[in-house]
Amino acid sequence: MNIKIDHYTFTGGAHGYQGQRSLLFNTNTGKSISNNELFVDQDVFKAFAKKNLELNIIFLLIKRLIQAV
Repeated sequence: MNIKIDHYTFTGGAHGYQGQRSLLFNTNTGKSISNNELFVDQDVFKAFAKKNLELNIIFLLIKRLIQAV
């Protein structure tokens, strides 16, 4: 189970600070799951994330080009 927490802190400056945090739990045991447990092979995950980020950037660029025409 994933619990996503959105938070916003304003301390009086020009703008505040917004952030997100996820808390992951094994629903069978009720214990929290750490990132190290979730992503056993960090290198494989980093390669996957990099590839998907690059594909998303390419998609957004193509979308903007199409909208500009």
